[in-house]
Amino acid sequence: MHDDPIPYRVDLDALQAFIDQMAAFDRAAERRIAEVDRRINDLHVDWSGADAAANLAFHQEWMDGVAEMRKAEETLEESASKAHRNYRGVGEHNARMWP
Repeated sequence: MHDDPIPYRVDLDALQAFIDQMAAFDRAAERRIAEVDRRINDLHVDWSGADAAANLAFHQEWMDGVAEMRKAEETLEESASKAHRNYRGVGEHNARMWP
């Protein structure tokens, strides 16, 4: 049992740092994805045949996985941002109620 009457706390600075890290990850991932996609497209300017088709199929599978990952990351970032706004708002509201 805790002596603390409010055992649940939210570190808004840490939550914001997490949100910022997710945004930085998203920007870095976008740059990397664009570079890989550009290289694959350049590669296929002169490459054809069964191996080229297999490479394109694999690349599409990879891009589908990337899209799924980015959607999940976006959902996580949105949820964390919403939580930050809500927790900050509750804290501000409580501070106004109890001067």
